Amino acid sequence: MVLLGRILTYFGLIVTAISFVTGFWLMFSGQGEESQIFFMAIPFGFAVLFAGVSTLILFSPRDPRESEKK
Repeated sequence: MVLLGRILTYFGLIVTAISFVTGFWLMFSGQGEESQIFFMAIPFGFAVLFAGVSTLILFSPRDPRESEKK
């Protein structure tokens, strides 16, 4: 599950970053209709990024010695 979390995190980060940069680049170059497609992909990438980070937090191994110190 940790590997899946890492893959989702990286995939979501890449999709979000590429969509953000490409959307603004197309918008400022005068292709507003095409830029909307990339702007609509940003929430999808962010949702995948959030799912990956949540999976990493929930399923990452914990140090058992840390709980004994408390």
